[in-house]
Amino acid sequence: MTKLKNDRHTSTKKSERQNIKRKKRNILIKNKIKKTLKKLEAAIASGNVDESKKLLKVAMKTLQTSSRKNILPDNAASRKISQLSKKINSMKK
Repeated sequence: MTKLKNDRHTSTKKSERQNIKRKKRNILIKNKIKKTLKKLEAAIASGNVDESKKLLKVAMKTLQTSSRKNILPDNAASRKISQLSKKINSMKK
């Protein structure tokens, strides 16, 4: 590893740049999850079963991809999906 003038390794500088990019990406994905969950909760509250089913598919996709990319823990994503599915199934009855 070569040192720069300010006593920091080049690999450290690169890892800092990578961390910033990853942090931005993670924040974008988390915001997308929050938006989809808010839309789904609103559809559930309004009692619209068809709309909530469509939004559930979108929410499941975003939650599963975020858990696959280690943005959310696997159990947290599956727990959230399970809770939302229970809410929608109870709406039908």
